[in-house]
Amino acid sequence: MSLIQYSLGRHLQFYLESDEQSSGSEPFIVPYTDIRENIVQSQAHFSHAWRASLKAASDDYTHRVRLLWEQIFDGLFRLSGLEEQEHRGLPHDDAIQLYVSTMSESRSRDLFTSIKKIHSSASMNTEALRKLVKKFDKGAVDRDDDMLTSTLIPELYSAPFMAYPTLEGHIETLRDSLAVEEEEEELDEDSVMHSIRQRTTLSTKDSTDVKRRADELSWLHDMLARSIPDSEIPRLVAHRGFHCPRDNSGKRPLENSLSAFESAWSAGIHLCECDVALTKDEQLVLAHDEDFSRLALDPSKICSKKKVGDLTMKEIISLTFKSGSRPPLLLDVLRSAQAIGGFARLVIEIKPGNQEACTALIRLFRQYPELIERCAVIMSF
Repeated sequence: MSLIQYSLGRHLQFYLESDEQSSGSEPFIVPYTDIRENIVQSQAHFSHAWRASLKAASDDYTHRVRLLWEQIFDGLFRLSGLEEQEHRGLPHDDAIQLYVSTMSESRSRDLFTSIKKIHSSASMNTEALRKLVKKFDKGAVDRDDDMLTSTLIPELYSAPFMAYPTLEGHIETLRDSLAVEEEEEELDEDSVMHSIRQRTTLSTKDSTDVKRRADELSWLHDMLARSIPDSEIPRLVAHRGFHCPRDNSGKRPLENSLSAFESAWSAGIHLCECDVALTKDEQLVLAHDEDFSRLALDPSKICSKKKVGDLTMKEIISLTFKSGSRPPLLLDVLRSAQAIGGFARLVIEIKPGNQEACTALIRLFRQYPELIERCAVIMSF
């Protein structure tokens, strides 16, 4: 399995844009590209811009964390009616566990999302400021500037947002507390999908359409067998699987669908590329766009227009594509590759700014290490 290094500046920009659109509350994200351009101007310009961003990131983190805890304690003592006298000086871990046990699942998931966003922005800002100093010092001698690592890095490492790793414990607490609901949804998935397949399998079985699809698959098999040298086949990548780029052809599967990948692998293509996104309840689902309106059978449905990151697994299962299928989980596709065997492998692309998807991918491979061999490349650019 290979990894491709990502562009930090582009990830920061994508993260900022996606968070701004989804929440309406813009976090401070270090203007990495702008500060980097100050390197060639002067040491004074760079240091001033860097310190201004450090302060802004610190203030933003402090403000967001304070609002977070105000939300938690307001929920505990005002909304749920708990007696404050009985829980005076409540430790933070106990406060979160009590919040989950007394508040609604929806409020708990919203809290989960809020903490992850604070963690992500603080993590990105830390890495951006550290790399900016590293980049400045790389050419400092040639520019006749002083090295800044010994001056600025201590300022960074003592900043308030450097406490962001403590949020990881809260994230895990919430993840464990909400796991029961996620497991129940997974248990129901087979029966739900069986019902969906029963309703949709025969909907497009017109004999003409069947013949067109059969002809397309025959064309794919013949092309690989006769037109492409065997030495080139390992270099071919089926982009989002074997599909029609116009999204409206009944001759081929829909992009990023399970059948699109299975058709490609079964025909002899070794590699299929896919795009992954993280749902609200941390399921890795295949998705290229920010929502499913382009591929949905009914684009007017609320879940079709929601951002993928705001959907739950339950909503994903209820969302039907034009082809009659639903958006597949990455786990579904990896298991298909494993079942097909041979050279069937995935090229997984994580969209810029989707840092939490990386963590979820690591968790998935820790839970299912036998699927790692079905992943050829993980990339983000």
